[in-house]
Amino acid sequence: MKRTMGTILLVFACRGTYGQSADARPAFEVASVKVAMLDTVGGSRGGMRGGPGTADPTHFVSSNMSMATLLMRAYEVKRVQLSGPGWLDTQTFNVDARVPPGATPAQFRLMLQNLLVERFKLALHHEDKEMPIYELVVAKNGPKLKAAATEDGSTAAPSAPMHAVDKDGYPVFQPGENGTTVVNFRARMHHPQMSVEQLAVELSGAVGRPVRDATGLKGTYEIGLTWVPDRAPDDVSGPSLLSALQDQLGLKLEQKKGPVDTVVIDHIERVPTEN
Repeated sequence: MKRTMGTILLVFACRGTYGQSADARPAFEVASVKVAMLDTVGGSRGGMRGGPGTADPTHFVSSNMSMATLLMRAYEVKRVQLSGPGWLDTQTFNVDARVPPGATPAQFRLMLQNLLVERFKLALHHEDKEMPIYELVVAKNGPKLKAAATEDGSTAAPSAPMHAVDKDGYPVFQPGENGTTVVNFRARMHHPQMSVEQLAVELSGAVGRPVRDATGLKGTYEIGLTWVPDRAPDDVSGPSLLSALQDQLGLKLEQKKGPVDTVVIDHIERVPTEN
């Protein structure tokens, strides 16, 4: 499927950028990349913390995370949009990087992309593929969205918050925290300032396929959503994500098919070059 001319021009511009010298590319001040001790995801605990938009914006740490997860973070795609060797999901790595002060989330993603190119000899290309997607639309009785209280753009959150739970067992966010957290198979999404377009991106991770905003809603909202993920045991009661969306936010997901931008790995080394 052919892209629009605007997209083609963007791809050409990106190729031009990657043709520059390494010094011209956005880069971490210093970064350590190592193979994790275990090569099976789930063998030990891991996670990501820090970086722009968190309480520790100049220090990014990724512990025991798969290459697929690193690629998803770097290129802002979901797993279904990523094609490559099978070990992307099994081999795990530790990354410890210092981010230049004042870097934006977009600049951070470029730094992570360039790190993967430098240390793993990553080469890839983009393809549009027809696949199942969801469209986020307004439910029959209209949206139930609360306008954001402020427009200061603050998204700071602790790097590793410890969550208490409310009387129903859902995580309780503290002032300054935002995101999606699951505790004891009960999930809560909390964003004091979020557009519906950003909500669609967040939902993509929860439903495992791309979600496109088709609501036509503009502005910034205070998003709060609680649900029980599908993987929860039968004895954990509560609304599904689809039910929670409609009852709590007045929105719903409709199944569709459409072209989706996918990242295809042409080459990647399994062992990173030395730090």
